[in-house]
Amino acid sequence: MEVLPVAEILFEGLEANAPKIVDFDAKWTPDSRAYNGTPRRFGLERNEPELAKQLKKLALACWNLFGLSGYARFDFRVDPTGKPFVIDVNPNPFLAPDAGFAAAAAEAGFSYQDLIGRIVEVTWRFARPGTWFAA
Repeated sequence: MEVLPVAEILFEGLEANAPKIVDFDAKWTPDSRAYNGTPRRFGLERNEPELAKQLKKLALACWNLFGLSGYARFDFRVDPTGKPFVIDVNPNPFLAPDAGFAAAAAEAGFSYQDLIGRIVEVTWRFARPGTWFAA
């Protein structure tokens, strides 16, 4: 099992009272204030190694708790005291080349083609005999 690098969403350049969430515009409207005000950053493992270690431990605990297989994405919030909370377990994250999951894979050194190939390989390896996959 491999845990990809932790991505952090920065909430910057937004209005003071704007909610700190990645909403539709932040994801899909490139010329919006929300999109431009929520850049993704890597480097938590280097800058805050203990927090990164906690997040990866929580991700693995969720993986096992929910009996996941293949791939997944876990979203967290960290409170002002530094305590992380799981806010989303996504067993089927968006796989577009510019989406967060692919960005984390790229940060780990995987090309997009390698990422998709590994997902297919893992799925095939764990497929039950007699199971059909349909597009």
